[in-house]
Amino acid sequence: MNVPTWNYTAVHMQGRVEVVSELPEQVALLTALTDFHEQSQVLPWTLDATHPKLAPLFNAIVCFRVHVSEVSGQFKMNQDKSLADQRSVATHLQSSTHAHERDIALLMKQHLKE
Repeated sequence: MNVPTWNYTAVHMQGRVEVVSELPEQVALLTALTDFHEQSQVLPWTLDATHPKLAPLFNAIVCFRVHVSEVSGQFKMNQDKSLADQRSVATHLQSSTHAHERDIALLMKQHLKE
């Protein structure tokens, strides 16, 4: 009997958290974050910290940095299954309409033990 399982990769980081409380630093961090995530959009949104509706929101946002001291990872891609089972799962995921499932299929195929 088979039961459902999920393939995944994960990165765990530990470190010291530093709260960023100065407004100019907060604006710089949020601008960089926004620019990065909006760059692929046809009409990217940009942060205007002086906009009257946005300025008060900075009091509700907690900006922080993590000074990473330890990194560990997990990689679960059906390594315990037969090569045929691994290929079958990868093929099934590759035909998914969900991009993250297709990404997992690619990772699985890259790490097949042949």
